Amino acid sequence: MGTFGTGPFSSDGALDFLEELAERPPEQHLDALRHMFTYVLANRDLLWREFFPDQVVAAVALVAAALPGGEHLQHRLAELSDETDMALLPTSALGQVLGRGVCG
Repeated sequence: MGTFGTGPFSSDGALDFLEELAERPPEQHLDALRHMFTYVLANRDLLWREFFPDQVVAAVALVAAALPGGEHLQHRLAELSDETDMALLPTSALGQVLGRGVCG
């Protein structure tokens, strides 16, 4: 796993997470994020075995991008979609995660 910066999307693990999420149909993005957050909270002892901190940070930053003040994260996601084959995730829809609660 490589880290190449200090941002929430600046590691191989974070980019892998974003790419896996982008491969899902858009209507599954919210459920995938909810599942991840629920799983992480319920299985903290599995950190470094089943999930990695950079993946969790990327997921949280993805949700934060949908909030007021998250424009810099939206900009970075747009840059990533230009630099890679990753589809740009619709951050506006991700704000719904907060409206219905992160864990369901």
